[in-house]
Amino acid sequence: MRFFIDLRRELREALTAFKRNGLISLGCIVISTVALFSFSVILLIAVYVRFGTVSIGDRLNVTAFFEVTQSQEEINSILLQIKHLPHVKQITYVSPEEALKELKNKFTELDIDESPIPPSVRIIPADSSLVPVLVSEIKEMKGIASVTDISEAANNFFGIIQIGSVLGIALLLIFFAGFLFIVTASTSISIFSFRKEIEIMQLVGASRAFVRNPFIFLGSLYGLLGALLASLLLLPSHQRIDNFYKAFVAFDPIPLGQFNILGRIIALTLIVGILVGMISAAQSVKRYLK
Repeated sequence: MRFFIDLRRELREALTAFKRNGLISLGCIVISTVALFSFSVILLIAVYVRFGTVSIGDRLNVTAFFEVTQSQEEINSILLQIKHLPHVKQITYVSPEEALKELKNKFTELDIDESPIPPSVRIIPADSSLVPVLVSEIKEMKGIASVTDISEAANNFFGIIQIGSVLGIALLLIFFAGFLFIVTASTSISIFSFRKEIEIMQLVGASRAFVRNPFIFLGSLYGLLGALLASLLLLPSHQRIDNFYKAFVAFDPIPLGQFNILGRIIALTLIVGILVGMISAAQSVKRYLK
């Protein structure tokens, strides 16, 4: 019962402080909104870039051509060997007839009846960084005439992923640190107006928790309101980013609706906003506690 009485008092005092600060409270909310919106947009872009690179990576097919002297049984045996390689995600056998059909679809003016392309197998690697190893393993197999070596393209692609991942993490950390600093500073300005009340409460023997808790609730309120506004702003931004993603990876985009990316990022934004608000308020009021 005592806990609920204290909680009610702390919430009431936090709301009183929120109303009393007026413009300062408004400034804290605006700063929280801008910082959290920037944080959530960068996080959303990082997620879409990640899924986009996976979609592109699935298009990095290694094509191996069989020797024309190989029988169908021998080809099936080689296909089984390739399928069980540790770096293979998926294989597709392409017969000469299928290859000719694809060729005619691309070049409609082509008028030939016999396929000039030998039987082949298209291989999707499990990881784009392992393409050179995969190409080397397939080349050593008996019955393989040639392999399209996309090692350089795969290495470039993998390098782009690494650079993008590092930049994404760096930007997230920078914005998070900036958000923490800005909200701490703005909350400090808010709490500064209550420094005399804090001194009086300490003089009459109030405990640290009695003085600190209302301000922690105040900071969490700033963070919550900022996170809610940032989430509302994120809705149209998400639609634009999603449209760009579908246009950029038009050939085979991974459907992200099944992952509920927006819902998870909004939930994370709300949690981060409340926690950072509480932490910044605790740090701000700490300097006035003796």
